[in-house]
Amino acid sequence: MEEKKQLFRELPFYKAIKENYKYQSVYLVGGAVIDLLEDRTPKDYDLIGLSYSNLDKLKTLGFEFIEDSKTAITLKYENLEVQLLKGIIEEFDYTISQSKFNFSDDAITVCKHSFDSKVLIPTQHTYDSKSKSINALKRSIHYAKKGYSLPEKTFLSLLNNVSAKGGVKS
Repeated sequence: MEEKKQLFRELPFYKAIKENYKYQSVYLVGGAVIDLLEDRTPKDYDLIGLSYSNLDKLKTLGFEFIEDSKTAITLKYENLEVQLLKGIIEEFDYTISQSKFNFSDDAITVCKHSFDSKVLIPTQHTYDSKSKSINALKRSIHYAKKGYSLPEKTFLSLLNNVSAKGGVKS
């Protein structure tokens, strides 16, 4: 994976983040990390570790504000869509979604089993509520387009969580 780090260093906004937030934990996360590792161009770039309070500084670095939604602040950098996610990575649906690139030390973290086998592994968070299980089932379609599969046993487990009466909150 060492040779893949260069792909992250070539991102147009890499230098701006690396130099201006070197004492802050900023990560590129999720599908963009997987796309870069698998030699695909990401449709967008999700960042964790930056927030609305960083917006003025980001604008001076060339980021353009697009919108603020419930889940993210969307920006443009050159022709790229960059989202400052409001959630935390530990609450993502699948272990592969928790993949991250750390701008401070260029470390890449990925669930090796999921990445190598192309199998979706739900996080414990995915079973916290019916709505989270439904979201995970929806996200499995997105990952299927990238070649990842949801084993039948896991699919049925999520489906059971969705249809469970009682115990699970919605």
